[in-house]
Amino acid sequence: MHLKHRPKTFEEVVGNDHIKQVLKQWCENKTFSPVMFEGERGCAKTTLAHIVAKEFGAPDENITDLNCVHFSGVDNMRERMDSLHKSSLFGKYKVLILDEIHKLYAVTQQVLLKPLEALPPNILIIACSTEPNSLISTLLDRFVRFRVSLLNFTESEYLLSSVLAKEGITFPKWKKALLLEESEGNPRRILTGLSKIININDEEEVKYLLDLNNIEENSDILKLLRVFNTVNSWEPVKNELKICLKTNSPNNIRVGLMNIISGSLMSNFPILKGIKLYDNLIKAEVYPEKANLIMALYKSI
Repeated sequence: MHLKHRPKTFEEVVGNDHIKQVLKQWCENKTFSPVMFEGERGCAKTTLAHIVAKEFGAPDENITDLNCVHFSGVDNMRERMDSLHKSSLFGKYKVLILDEIHKLYAVTQQVLLKPLEALPPNILIIACSTEPNSLISTLLDRFVRFRVSLLNFTESEYLLSSVLAKEGITFPKWKKALLLEESEGNPRRILTGLSKIININDEEEVKYLLDLNNIEENSDILKLLRVFNTVNSWEPVKNELKICLKTNSPNNIRVGLMNIISGSLMSNFPILKGIKLYDNLIKAEVYPEKANLIMALYKSI
């Protein structure tokens, strides 16, 4: 549902009017700069990035959406930056969207510094991040930064009502109220939650599905926590942690675990060993990140 109703213009984006106004002026005056959208997952950062890319003049074929989880290495990033300067059959305007840019290694972030200082007028770089404080300060200084906010209640209600109208769905008031309350102004959660409860009329089951919707932010991290919560030995936890570390930085795993544990306290999914793990994860917020993450999990078994 959230993909089907993803906005394609600034007018279709609900909320964040101050950001949209600045971006519209950029687009009208053709005064583009490297830009970073910051905020929670699901609050329209990537959506805004793609709208700006289109307004910049880049065709779909020249817009590269790069998930930095999978391209965090120096060589990969250098190759991507070099490709921006190669000619394209689809026109001269090119855009590189660096999604989850905070997952780049510090040494890889350094690769971006020089190119960002002097981009040619036909190339634009846009970044999206849920954890901008994980980035080196010299990289942050290269971007114009926008903090994308969650929706207020009126905006959330408008988004839900407009999608229901487009889909021709009749929703009882109690279900609508529950969805808006549980989504907490997060556009993606509103729409993913809607798709899960459309045909559910039992109130307890609706609450169950919405609780689950709120903590399913990262399936690998969620699976790691589930294994941790259900076993009493290190081996299975170690195996899941290895899988997690392939696509997530140690700090992202630590923060993700803490978010899920705290969220579970407000849901129907209490994590029995979560408080002890949470305390150990707080102490792990120092270097070396990976070693401290491992020890936090091991000591909490």
